[in-house]
Amino acid sequence: DGCSAVCQTEVGWSCPIAGALCVPVCGDGSVLGLEQCDDGDLDNGDGCSSTCAIEPPLPPQIFANGFE
Repeated sequence: DGCSAVCQTEVGWSCPIAGALCVPVCGDGSVLGLEQCDDGDLDNGDGCSSTCAIEPPLPPQIFANGFE
């Protein structure tokens, strides 16, 4: 839940509102809580969104020579 046994914020978690639930830090490379993925960045279009949700695969790119 992001809070250690001695009530300290655990690595990879953020507790922005005192007394509220802690949330995982998206973009740190660790899949925690309800994150579906965390690829270490906040870029969209790379398979893992800026909200740490799995993105659908992009359609293949077909170049003039016929190769992907």
